[in-house]
Amino acid sequence: MTTPAPAPPITRNSTRTPIQDLDIETIKKWDIYTCDLQQAWNFAKRGFAATLDNVRLSDEAVFALTVFMPPSLRAKYYRYDFDSRGDIREYRVPRDPPMVIQCHGINWFPVYRKTTILCGSWSLACGWLRGTVVLPYYGYQIGEFVAPPEAAAACSAPLQLDCHQSRPSPSGISPDKLLLEHCPPTSLTDAIARQGIYISMDITVPHIIVIDSKETSGFQTLTEIEGFHYLAGPNSDPKDPSQCIHQHISSKGDLREKYGGPYKNATTMKPLKTHTNWSGRSKKCNHAH
Repeated sequence: MTTPAPAPPITRNSTRTPIQDLDIETIKKWDIYTCDLQQAWNFAKRGFAATLDNVRLSDEAVFALTVFMPPSLRAKYYRYDFDSRGDIREYRVPRDPPMVIQCHGINWFPVYRKTTILCGSWSLACGWLRGTVVLPYYGYQIGEFVAPPEAAAACSAPLQLDCHQSRPSPSGISPDKLLLEHCPPTSLTDAIARQGIYISMDITVPHIIVIDSKETSGFQTLTEIEGFHYLAGPNSDPKDPSQCIHQHISSKGDLREKYGGPYKNATTMKPLKTHTNWSGRSKKCNHAH
């Protein structure tokens, strides 16, 4: 059942993101800048040369830059969107295009460290601010807010996951070392995993917020959501418990039997180019598998 969403939360004062440190009237005149993961990765390989400042970022750009840009540079160049620690400011107003992550056949809005929901103009239905206390670990979580098909279409390059969570690989390197072109990633997926991004979907939540429109939302269980599949992604291994679920608290049956058909999503999504030539000098290294 669809119910009207509450109004967005009022901005709260915080020593972490003081609103007094910026001239909001001037910032309102700044242009909106957007980029996707592929563009941000290419940007990182060039050492973030010719970085634009005095711009506001779209939600998709905020996601991409938190993956590849060091916190110190985020705080320096994108002062409206990030605080002095490089975290997303709690009073930042969401901007389209939104960020969408696909997992288990469902499109999700990601939540940054239990605080900001990168939902773009669907912020009225989401509430946009999940909390004000930034969790100590780095990364995003999905599994609470289902993005509508219109939001998935608005996101220029949704991120497809084939497992429940993406952690830094054992051979992971910091964004600063990535700029030095040491031990370059073998693919965009590898590059994302190395940057310390933590994407976790809690598949046991009995009531998930499904965004119906830019103003309304409702509650559903995971298996009732259109497009749900027991596999995390089209390339998931059905024998790997981190890439699939066979049973769920909302279902007594075997999900593999019921949802074992062709993997599909309710929205046709633009695939990411996962393999790109890395330009520049590099050292040989052993990549973890």
